[in-house]
Amino acid sequence: LYLEVMPNGSKCWRWKYRFGSKEKRLALGVYPEVSMSTARGGRDQARAVLRQGRDPSAERKADKARAVLEGANTFEAVAREWLEGQRRSMTPTTYAKAERTLKTNVFPWIGSRPVADLEAPEVLAVLKRIEGRGANETAHRVRARMGQVFRYAIALGVATRDPTADCAFCCSSRLCAERLRTASVPSEAKSDAFLPVDSCCW
Repeated sequence: LYLEVMPNGSKCWRWKYRFGSKEKRLALGVYPEVSMSTARGGRDQARAVLRQGRDPSAERKADKARAVLEGANTFEAVAREWLEGQRRSMTPTTYAKAERTLKTNVFPWIGSRPVADLEAPEVLAVLKRIEGRGANETAHRVRARMGQVFRYAIALGVATRDPTADCAFCCSSRLCAERLRTASVPSEAKSDAFLPVDSCCW
């Protein structure tokens, strides 16, 4: 570990090591923003990677590339790409509603999350937040739109599954009850009015 003085006078912590038959250097931060103890900690972490037979510099490059990829594949980025692809098949009114639905109900909470990292609990939290204001039908529409985005992400290869499939029960009991109460059922058929939950939800 050493402190390299650059031509412009700045100072940078570097660690010199060998990987295979090549001598390499790993930057560990600028002095004095990065203290010696912090630089030593970074060196120790890199040394542990080296002991496992991996190149610390290559690992860092891979991490940076992964971070860039994840930033390009956030839920909002994928959703907007999907929306743009639907522009020709949707009427202007439908397109505007779909965009507004996602922008208002979804993006503020999970828009910045990598689409591949999203799990059912996060999706369910979005839907329950909508349900909490009494907008059950909106929750259904939001879930449907989110499902379309996730399936598009799977087709692109930036996600592996659609977590909205695990949230099919969201709002089910309340919404089913409302639909059953408002349904027009002949008096002689009232005994058959209680349908299975799966038949009237989502």
